[in-house]
Amino acid sequence: MSHCRFFAVSFIVMICASVFHVSDLYASNLHTSSESLTVSVSTVEELNSAIENLISDTTISIADGTYNLTKMLPIGNMAPAHNVVIRGQSGNRDSVRIFGEGMGFNTSGNVPHCFQLFDCRNLVLRDMTIGQVYWHPITIQGSRDNDNPSFINLHLLDAGEQFIKVNNNNGGPACDGGLVEDCLIEYSSYPLYWPDRDPNVWNGYYTKAFDLIGGGVGWIFRSNTVKNIRAEPGKEELNSCGPAVLAWCGPRNFLVEKNNFINCRIGVSIGIGEGQGVDGAIVRNNFFYNDPAEIDRGDVAITVRDSTNVKVFHNTAYLSDTYKPLGFPVVMDYIYDSTGLEVVNNLFDGGIHERTGGLNPLMAGNICDAQADWFADLTSCDLHLSENATAPIDSGAYNPYIFPDYDGENRPMGNGVDVGADEKSDTEVPILYYSSVC
Repeated sequence: MSHCRFFAVSFIVMICASVFHVSDLYASNLHTSSESLTVSVSTVEELNSAIENLISDTTISIADGTYNLTKMLPIGNMAPAHNVVIRGQSGNRDSVRIFGEGMGFNTSGNVPHCFQLFDCRNLVLRDMTIGQVYWHPITIQGSRDNDNPSFINLHLLDAGEQFIKVNNNNGGPACDGGLVEDCLIEYSSYPLYWPDRDPNVWNGYYTKAFDLIGGGVGWIFRSNTVKNIRAEPGKEELNSCGPAVLAWCGPRNFLVEKNNFINCRIGVSIGIGEGQGVDGAIVRNNFFYNDPAEIDRGDVAITVRDSTNVKVFHNTAYLSDTYKPLGFPVVMDYIYDSTGLEVVNNLFDGGIHERTGGLNPLMAGNICDAQADWFADLTSCDLHLSENATAPIDSGAYNPYIFPDYDGENRPMGNGVDVGADEKSDTEVPILYYSSVC
């Protein structure tokens, strides 16, 4: 069953009663640290020493340059180190480069990850490039005391597996209150294909931009650009890549907003399988774009799987017919016991597919036949509305629960809210990128 086109008037009462009662629990997770000691470093040896001797209430300021790691950087492993800031000195994330030995390479045996978090509450990691590493640029041991980490203005590049991995103990201690914001997360080419893993477990691709597993309350993934989480041509069916963002096995109150997903096989997955879901998530104001020259066999922009109380509001997805499982384009799907699902005011170029019958989610204001000329510039992956987008402009479902659009501009600007992530205005700022294509 697929759900497309415009809302019915009878949905308005339902929206007032059911959709927009959600309090914005996720407004801000920006953490600050009380700085009392600053350590400046300019060589990899000094960086290693600063991490090894790290104590609470410290800032590590890293000078511009490339730091080829000789060993992993564990934070709070030997002793707790809370309220720590690790930052690039100049604030330019491309001027400080912290690299491992390359995707799938750990020749020394000492650099499986770049940063690994143990006991380090209120960590802020910002303003640098991290990557070219065997497994994860950043991994978190969620069973330790490391709540409220913030990852801000990072460029995460070429990870062997997930870029940010949050390993929580399902039902046990978990890392809560994390923030990933204003980051560029991408592959410069294609992800690493692992041909030699145990086929009874998995082989092929094992990558995501962000992987939140086993719990964690109140995480935010906001205002990031995620690119190229997709398989190499000819390997699309070999345990294919993604999703770009995955929360599964117990997280609660997860917010995904104002992100731009470009050439990602699956954009956002709330839950992954039966019994592996999430309780409470909002996916709103995101752009999803796939270039058919980059993705031969794609999948959906958003999937909800065995997850309760999920709200999918005001997203824009133009997947260019890269996923047609039923003979027609599909952009979103849902499956298993995803009760409390609400899908409102989304602008898609394909349908919404119910893979499990009887769920009866609330659907209102969605448009599922978006046209290419409705957008500012698809060649630049810019999904702001153009002057031709007469169908979505002012035609969204009535919404007493108002939140700003992708650019932080207020809704509505006209006689009603616009469908999708962008509220059309006369002062749109074009999207700019700092790497390769788009």
